[in-house]
Amino acid sequence: MENGINKSNQYISFKLGAELFGIDILEIKEIIKNIEVTKLPDADEFIKGIINLRGEIIPIIDLRNKFNMPVSKRKRGAKFIIVNIKGNQTVGLMVDDVEEVVQVENESLREYNQGHKNDKANFIEYIGQLKEKLLIILDLDELFTFKESFALDQTMNKL
Repeated sequence: MENGINKSNQYISFKLGAELFGIDILEIKEIIKNIEVTKLPDADEFIKGIINLRGEIIPIIDLRNKFNMPVSKRKRGAKFIIVNIKGNQTVGLMVDDVEEVVQVENESLREYNQGHKNDKANFIEYIGQLKEKLLIILDLDELFTFKESFALDQTMNKL
């Protein structure tokens, strides 16, 4: 594979505002909508709350907050993409809308080099070129800083 890229090449695309993001389809457990989120008063800002999904308590991460994007009044209800992070933590990612499955060929993927590690998570893995749009592809294993991962673990350990 060119540039060491070895991915499934299929991504679930979703919107946050006008921006288009993607997650490798193999990393997604399910997509849900219309579920009530229970707020946790002492949780970090990026943790929107928790949901009960068939008996499993799952933290919900507000990606708008996580990515420092402005708060928006959604025209329709939020959608939740349920994923595993680092193979052992199930979380729900709150997004504005889930678009579709898109195919991105290796030659249309550009590695995104964020430079040296710092306090910010290096969560952008690739930029995918679609016909007229760009797809920001997330690396779920790098979504959280160490401090955020610790806060998420602490929150879930209280339950």
